[in-house]
Amino acid sequence: MIKTLENNRVETDEIQRLLTAVKELPATSQLRGIVADLLDALNRGADIAVVEQDKELSPNEVASLLQVSHPHVLKLIRSGLLFARRNGSHHRVSYEDFIDYVERRDRAARDVADAVQRASKRPGPEITDEDLKALNEF
Repeated sequence: MIKTLENNRVETDEIQRLLTAVKELPATSQLRGIVADLLDALNRGADIAVVEQDKELSPNEVASLLQVSHPHVLKLIRSGLLFARRNGSHHRVSYEDFIDYVERRDRAARDVADAVQRASKRPGPEITDEDLKALNEF
């Protein structure tokens, strides 16, 4: 089951009351850390989606979580970038496969950003007036 909490539907005083309650849990409590992280995200203006780990997701649910279209998710499945099993004529994506895809996608995005940053720091070749003249002749 996926539950989505839209930030604009949460009152600020509700967040503050929960923060107060969470502080009463032991500092080592996993629940305290998770709820505190959720409340922090709400304070930053983010929407929250909660997914049960043993849940299989439909392509529509994956699309909603990734904020992409249903056809895009099907394209990811057909290309092998996102693993899904067939249940009759329907695809199902395990939570683990969904998280694996998100981690690979985020890692690739960081790698590309790093490569662009490194490339922008390297000096490029000098373009002379002769080079420009030769290009203009094309």
